[in-house]
Amino acid sequence: MKATLPSPLRLLLPLLLLAPQAHAGLGPQNVMVVVNSASPASLAVANEYVAARHIPPANVVYIDLPKDLVEFIRDDDFRKLILKPVLEQIRVRNLAAQIDCVTYSADFPHAVNVQYDINDRPVPKVLTPRASINGLTYLYRQTLQKDINYLSLASNHYAPPLPHNATTQPIKMIPPRGFHRTTGWAPDGAPMPNHPEQGYLLSTVLGVTAGRGNTVEEIKQMIHRSVAADGTAPKGTIYYMLNQDVRSKTRKWGFNPAIEELKKYGVKGEIVDGVLPRNKKDVAGVMVGVSDFDWPKYGSTILPGAICEHLTSAGGVMFTNGGQTCISEFIRAGASGTSGAVLEPFAIQEKFPTPFIHAYYAAGCSLAEAFYQSVSGPYQLLIIGDPLCCPWRKPCEITLNIKPNATLKGPLALEPVCKTPDFHVAHFELFVDGVLRSTIEPGKEWGLNTTHLADGYHELRAVAISSDAIESQGQLILPVTVDNHGQHITITPPKTADGTSPIQASMKGAKRLILLQNGREIATTDGDSASFRVTPDKVGPGPVTLNVVALIDTPDGEQRIASDPIQLTLPPK
Repeated sequence: MKATLPSPLRLLLPLLLLAPQAHAGLGPQNVMVVVNSASPASLAVANEYVAARHIPPANVVYIDLPKDLVEFIRDDDFRKLILKPVLEQIRVRNLAAQIDCVTYSADFPHAVNVQYDINDRPVPKVLTPRASINGLTYLYRQTLQKDINYLSLASNHYAPPLPHNATTQPIKMIPPRGFHRTTGWAPDGAPMPNHPEQGYLLSTVLGVTAGRGNTVEEIKQMIHRSVAADGTAPKGTIYYMLNQDVRSKTRKWGFNPAIEELKKYGVKGEIVDGVLPRNKKDVAGVMVGVSDFDWPKYGSTILPGAICEHLTSAGGVMFTNGGQTCISEFIRAGASGTSGAVLEPFAIQEKFPTPFIHAYYAAGCSLAEAFYQSVSGPYQLLIIGDPLCCPWRKPCEITLNIKPNATLKGPLALEPVCKTPDFHVAHFELFVDGVLRSTIEPGKEWGLNTTHLADGYHELRAVAISSDAIESQGQLILPVTVDNHGQHITITPPKTADGTSPIQASMKGAKRLILLQNGREIATTDGDSASFRVTPDKVGPGPVTLNVVALIDTPDGEQRIASDPIQLTLPPK
């Protein structure tokens, strides 16, 4: 490792040595990031997100989509080209026990034509035949079976059911709950642990760049605002806009109950007459009910981490001629999360977040959990934003009885400890190279026999799961080197980041050297030495983490020896 190299070219582990982070109900090891490898925009957004959120390499899936499918797709093609490949990768990578969320990078079709699933079956007029990519991913079990009950306004049992007369009858918010894909949910909203056949899969879209979407730079700014917002407990106000528009009236019933819930978490809520908050510098969230708006005109400031959205017909219609104000305007103005219907929704409450979304968020839920606890019929709702954003998370500091960059040999006993007194740990989860290996109770030790691991670089993650209903998380990420047999790769990083200078790699006895990006093969060379050139057209621009794997034959079979990560920052093509 050469600390004297220019910052973007260091062969180091900086993104693993930061202070421990915490995420409520979700952590980076629970999120699968899906990338369109044929799209420079998709690669750029994914590179930024994976680096900023420390997503494990095993949790990144690359799909090469045809260029004509970056905005709209039919249901069968969505299953064949996107949903099934993603689920298959979760299975073959042994991630089924940990993936609770799928988030899509840019240049994926945001809307899915489900008329072919409906076929000639009669459905109510209000169940219009276009779904969002994240809505069908959330309802993946029904989507796979072509079960059009995914159109139901009560398809999501993770969201507490609304009474039929919610607009006239006071309603209380069901306490927030953490999310697990293996937990099913009864129609009354009760959790059913170990019933995955009645479960879901959280899903968002990191950004849309086609049509009326955002620029890549705007999406990258959203990502960094979201990361910076975690755990800050913003001292702002949630604004509920009240006017005579049906879009505002549809959710008026829940404004006061939601504000009462927000008070429990020390967050201020306010009902304001008008279209948008005017000259407010503390917008921690806003619920708007209007078809068109001009945010800059009103002079208000959105705080990092805020969820902002409006109930309207075309807010989530990203096509150039969509009409009405697009939800991308909220991202442009500084929001971390927003949502809108991808086709005429008929101002039905069940298709949009209830006012309680902000109370779930203020309770410490992640952005994805807050959204899906508040939408009982989500098939049509396009949700754009960072699913891990969690401004009101609980802090948690974890230690492990090894140091970063330690060299490990033989059997070890590892004991994770939570150093935050008011964070009550239910259990710890331990991951090797991003894959869940063990769950232990506080005070117990985790036995790790490093002789069962190949020599070379590995990553250990210790994750604390709190005993509260939200199951807040704290995590520690440690880079280590295993050295039981003296096998290692020698790496000379590039001197420039534009591809004109190669990565040099060698290992005595190697039969092949492979350059990987998040487990994806970028280049390969037979023999024990290689020179790899890296350019943005191959891996995308922005922060890129690569490593070299050497294949060697041993008496026990073929082994893969991994190098330390190579951290580059590549310019746009």
